[in-house]
Amino acid sequence: MTDHERVLTVTCREDTDLMRDADETNRRADEGRVLRATPATPMLPDTPLTGSHLTTLLHRRRTRRGVLGLGVGVVATALLAACGGDDDDDAATPTATSAAAAPSTATAAPAEPTATSASVAPTATTAAASPTTGSDAGAAGDAGDAVTYPLTITHAMGEATLPALPQRIVAVNDAEHIDTLLAIGLKPVLYGYSGSYGVERSPWVSAADLEGIEFYDNTARMPDIELIAAARPDLILDVWTDPTVYTQLAAVAPTLVMKADDLTPWQDLQRMVGLATDRVQASEDVIAETEALLDAQAERLLPYVDRPVMIGYQFFEEIIIHGKNTTVGALLTRLGMTVTAPDDDELTFVSLERWSDLAGADLLVSLSFFDEDSAAQETDPLFQSLPAVQDGRYSLFDNRMARALYLESALGLRWVTPLVVDALIEAAEGRGRTL
Repeated sequence: MTDHERVLTVTCREDTDLMRDADETNRRADEGRVLRATPATPMLPDTPLTGSHLTTLLHRRRTRRGVLGLGVGVVATALLAACGGDDDDDAATPTATSAAAAPSTATAAPAEPTATSASVAPTATTAAASPTTGSDAGAAGDAGDAVTYPLTITHAMGEATLPALPQRIVAVNDAEHIDTLLAIGLKPVLYGYSGSYGVERSPWVSAADLEGIEFYDNTARMPDIELIAAARPDLILDVWTDPTVYTQLAAVAPTLVMKADDLTPWQDLQRMVGLATDRVQASEDVIAETEALLDAQAERLLPYVDRPVMIGYQFFEEIIIHGKNTTVGALLTRLGMTVTAPDDDELTFVSLERWSDLAGADLLVSLSFFDEDSAAQETDPLFQSLPAVQDGRYSLFDNRMARALYLESALGLRWVTPLVVDALIEAAEGRGRTL
């Protein structure tokens, strides 16, 4: 039986104290996708739980090989339905808001294309039809690639067929969805605002100047289907999509779910969007430019590659330790560093009493998703006693850096990688963060 199935079998009942405890966790979880990976401990005992607390529990239980998964709103809906739900009054009903400007046709972003890298191209089949180019400056297809339509693309949740060159693209969220468009000079006609991890706008998104582009409130990870339909899209981009939501989106327009786990390289996302928009070469150029940037940054670290790095930080009431093949760990490995962890391929979750698991770190990196977690971590005597912390070999990446590292994209990696390298050099030279 899976963790999800075990959760759904837990008895539901009203419990005011548990719901109050869950509210704070849910608020923080709603600010961004919630970390999900292999459980470090067995499933909690069959304690009677409310629907609200079940939502929290499902967030805190980790399903294998995924990170930053479903939003709290979607999970809550499924859990309450399974419980037969007396908690309907407590279920969050998001209110969508949008800018006053009407949706506009995709236009070129003024910012220079930003990062991506290379991997397996998305699977696609094409019919013998001439490619259609957009009439507006910067519209999909202006790069003149030889993509033909109808075009069928295989994605994380099946296949989508684009009858013609997309002219009106909706990005369900403002993470990888919008980054892949901006990287090749496109803008959506509508996007969802997430505010993930307390970041108002990613720096590279702010630089792209989205003024006049309509957006809606998607902080609860519950897309406004009616508003999306009103934008008359001919392509919808999303990641980590709930199956029910996917069905709704696909009924509006062809929908590409670019990834459903963190094993999907960010390069694949860029290639998929480049193919869908007839900007294949533009995407390859972005990938090559980003790989060159990563190579240049790796050279800066050559004097320090023999210094093992551990990545560990407090997240809610646990410590998360990254393996070298997980998100963040893979980037440091790509930069030539040696990442050590209990498990190379998974995130490891341990209790807050086990900061000593990081005592062997030569260089220690922590991610700050939530200020309250980082504050608790840095005031914990057990953490303060770690040799790397005492000797100035510790770095804390703020929430903007954490978001860029977790929600990998071309633009994000170009922005964050030089900052990561700066921090690693400072830590290696004993000039890291002091407490």
